[in-house]
Amino acid sequence: MNIKTLALILIVLLLVVGLFKFLGAKRDEHANSPTYIEKSVNALKRVEAIQEERAKTILEQERELESWE
Repeated sequence: MNIKTLALILIVLLLVVGLFKFLGAKRDEHANSPTYIEKSVNALKRVEAIQEERAKTILEQERELESWE
């Protein structure tokens, strides 16, 4: 084989290996981050928790006001 052919094959192999390593690193990076759906669900749960907390606070305040009357 010609030296140029061997060098070209080696360069192509190195590029393919580098591409797979890069894509693997990106996959691992995104695997640890929450998805859009997970963020939306968590936000919805936080809103529901806040609503429940406010409802309890309002009930307590109403009871306090009734006790003063």
